[in-house]
Amino acid sequence: MITPEEYDCLNYNKEKKRQIRRNEVEQLPLKKHLICSNCNQKLTGYSASNRKNLFYYKCRTNGCKLNIRSETVHDSYYEFLKKFSFNKNHLPQLRKMLDEVFKMVNKSNKKLQKEIKTRITKLEEERKLAIRNYNTDTETNGVLLELIEFCDNDLDDLREQLSQIKVGVKEIRNNILEALNFINELPVIWSSCDYVFKLKLQELVFPDGIWFDKSSNKLTPLKINPIFGLIGVFQTKVDDYRKIDDFQSTDKYCRNSCENKGKVRTSDFIKNMLVNPNKIWGYGNRDEVVSNKKIHLVVLLSDRSNNLGGKLYDSMTEIIRFMDLDYSMHSIVKNLKK
Repeated sequence: MITPEEYDCLNYNKEKKRQIRRNEVEQLPLKKHLICSNCNQKLTGYSASNRKNLFYYKCRTNGCKLNIRSETVHDSYYEFLKKFSFNKNHLPQLRKMLDEVFKMVNKSNKKLQKEIKTRITKLEEERKLAIRNYNTDTETNGVLLELIEFCDNDLDDLREQLSQIKVGVKEIRNNILEALNFINELPVIWSSCDYVFKLKLQELVFPDGIWFDKSSNKLTPLKINPIFGLIGVFQTKVDDYRKIDDFQSTDKYCRNSCENKGKVRTSDFIKNMLVNPNKIWGYGNRDEVVSNKKIHLVVLLSDRSNNLGGKLYDSMTEIIRFMDLDYSMHSIVKNLKK
């Protein structure tokens, strides 16, 4: 009844008008976002009856005894967000790396799109021929009818796959620098913004919440937005350079580590980068054995079964859209840049 653009516009406005509900406490933004590591229950919170402005997080499980002051938890969360921060001197390198990744994603998607379109064209021609023969040759109608149904089913699947492919990441690449600045200031933005914005930001970075270990105050995310995981991998590599004054240092590092001869480009660095997939995807199950096996990033990007390229595209789109949701947040980022 309405166009996709009108739908997005309505939901955009609806999201902006999110209000604090009665059962929500402004001083406890991590309520139900944190999960007890012992009993797998979401933490609730309360205010101390004998003192004002004193709040606690607690586990609802009887006998768990997880009861901790909100300031302690917030400090741990703030420090945990710092893991996604990086030296601003490395910003040009990170930007070029991400830019190259999205170029590769776009190239792979264009190739896949072309392959699917070719298969659709062949199936459509095969279907037309089967229909023509069905109308003229009554002896093989049963076989031809099955062939037509087979073509219809395959065409539906292929068209669905084609609709899921993202081609044209120019807008994302144009906003990489601003997005990186935003990501680098996550701790400050989270501590400075209001309650509603904190909830949105937490869900953006850790969509499934975070386990909290009461014995060590350690935070372990169930799942990390893949773009944050990938930036963490990049930052680890960049830290290996120790001293980076310009991108020539990156080239030199690539030449030494990858044993490449001749000119080394950013794309060579990406192609030779070994990554641990678990560092990008986060954790699906806290008790599962996490493999430390590293593989080439370019293999992950080209493997259609894991759809890493599509998830990176979606997560970066989500970050860019998120940055434009609220004017107050936008002003915070601008002040940080100054």
